Amino acid sequence: MTAKEHFTEILNGMEDIVNNHPYHAFALNAIFIEVLGKCLTSKDWQQGGDSKTDFTNALKEYPSLQKYQSVSDSYSILRCGMAHALLLKPGAVLVPGENDLFNCIIGCKDLYLDICQAWEDLKSGQVTSQKDLDADVMPVNGEASGTTISTNYKLLTI
Repeated sequence: MTAKEHFTEILNGMEDIVNNHPYHAFALNAIFIEVLGKCLTSKDWQQGGDSKTDFTNALKEYPSLQKYQSVSDSYSILRCGMAHALLLKPGAVLVPGENDLFNCIIGCKDLYLDICQAWEDLKSGQVTSQKDLDADVMPVNGEASGTTISTNYKLLTI
């Protein structure tokens, strides 16, 4: 499965979570922002230590995400709190629907739609990827042996 297929599948699967479990979706949204930032570098997908840089670069480079720079320390508040403890750090409020960034209110649905737009901007070339999004990143349907892999959100043992 290519990077483009893999991340598109994840993003499409998130829509149900956004609509039915918005608080859970914030963790996925925050992680996806970091993935979008990783697309701006030529570093290996799995290289660690650059989470803050990747997250903040995504907010700077994708037009649909630039507005979230107005939330002071959005990396620490949104990404770290949700990724490390599934808790929002003080400084913003999460709501299911719409943003009110002037008052540091982040709407799950708005954030998700802005991430979808950023992904479309990347795929269309409006934002330049340093990664080959057509390269295989996930083994699927017997491409891996003796391991557990994820495809179509089901765990398979091969």
